Amino acid sequence: MNRIVAYLATAELRAKLQAATAKVASVQERAAGLARGGLPSGERAALVRLVVGVLATLAEIDSRLDAFADRMAQIRLRAGELADRVGLWISIARWAGIFLLVWRGLGQVLLLRYGWQKRTQASP
Repeated sequence: MNRIVAYLATAELRAKLQAATAKVASVQERAAGLARGGLPSGERAALVRLVVGVLATLAEIDSRLDAFADRMAQIRLRAGELADRVGLWISIARWAGIFLLVWRGLGQVLLLRYGWQKRTQASP
C-alpha cells in the first residue's frame, strides 16, 4: 500500500515537473523574443504571469520534495529501529536454541550414564 502511495506521489510530482518544464521552455522562448527586439506590453504581462506561475509551481514542487525527503528519512529511521529489534530477537532465539541443544545433549549423557550404572549393577 505504501509503495502505491509513493508511486502516485512521485507520478504526481513528475507531472508537475513536466508542466513546469513546459512553462520554463515557454518563458525561454518569450525571453529570447524579448532579447531580439522586445515584446508588446500584452505579451510582457503574459510573460510576467507565466514566470510567476512557474515560480509558484517550483516552490510547490520544492515543498513537496522536502516533505517526501523528510518522510523517507523517518522511514529509514524506523527501519533501522526495527532491524535492531529483530536482530535482538534473533540473538535471543539463537542462545535459547543453543541452551536447549546443550540441555538435550546433557540429558542424553545422563541417561547413558544411568543405563550404564544399572547394567553394571545388575550383572555381578
